[in-house]
Amino acid sequence: MNVEAEDLVEFGRRVTLPFNGREVAARADRASGYVFFDPPPPEELEAYYLHTYQKASTVYYTVETDYEADKNRYHADRILEGVRHFAGRMPQNSVELGCAYGGLVHDMAGRGIAARGFDINAGAVAEGRSVKGNMALEAADNVTALGRLTAPVDLIYSLHVLEHDPKLVQVLRLARQALSADGLLFVAVPNAMYAGSVLRGFKANPWVNYPQHLHMLSPGVIPALCEATGFVPLAWSTGLVFETDDSLARMLSPEGLAHGAPERLALMMSQSGFGMELNMLLAPQRSRIATRHAAEVGVQLAALEAQRRREVAIRGWLCDSAGPPAV
Repeated sequence: MNVEAEDLVEFGRRVTLPFNGREVAARADRASGYVFFDPPPPEELEAYYLHTYQKASTVYYTVETDYEADKNRYHADRILEGVRHFAGRMPQNSVELGCAYGGLVHDMAGRGIAARGFDINAGAVAEGRSVKGNMALEAADNVTALGRLTAPVDLIYSLHVLEHDPKLVQVLRLARQALSADGLLFVAVPNAMYAGSVLRGFKANPWVNYPQHLHMLSPGVIPALCEATGFVPLAWSTGLVFETDDSLARMLSPEGLAHGAPERLALMMSQSGFGMELNMLLAPQRSRIATRHAAEVGVQLAALEAQRRREVAIRGWLCDSAGPPAV
């Protein structure tokens, strides 16, 4: 993907994150709100996931939480709603990249879909197979997983996984090749243009974490990502407008608004694209679905171009501003 990269600067300072005794610079795309980090050496990244990641995630990253029925029903419903709308039918088979212990794979299978899941964490896969009897799971990184597929797939989906992958563009290109003639790709990732982080700076985004998250995508970069990987956007949205503290809620309260809204907040209140999570439903270029829904693709591309321009303007304001607004 062609990215006009520069160091991310906010409030007159370069944005960096500490890792292993050094400061790692956040890199920004001049043409959108996309922010990324150069990955550490492979041995450091492997050590991080082996010794740090899972220990820090024991509250939500367990086999039991992964099989919570309500959570998986919610995710399956929102993925399949778009698939049914654009494909006109349920997928016959599906593949999840980054399935963890396999809870969502289990839900998809319960709906009559031939569902498979892959995850780089061999321990999580083994536990999902042994504790939950979910034998549709395999241990593999995303590139290896897609290379194992021997038949076309109607649906490939990934929830908060691709932001971890140093080979993001390669993975999406391989997913494009693995899809059937009417296949679709659903991706959910953190949104770099989340309202809270726009107001208070990039590091205020709760999902900013190095080296866990190497890519913080934005709506405005979707067309470039699609062009680089052979997709077109059928639908996109941002959601989950919430904070880990109450500062944004106080800013939006009647009392907070009575004192005047910051200029950027006023802009965001009248526009879309600034939720915490970025969702994308993509179709292969020139596929039957893309051709059938060409008008809708055109609408999405126009909306994304408008969003891209907003993101560039906001990044410029953040670069030149003396500091975040007081709340």
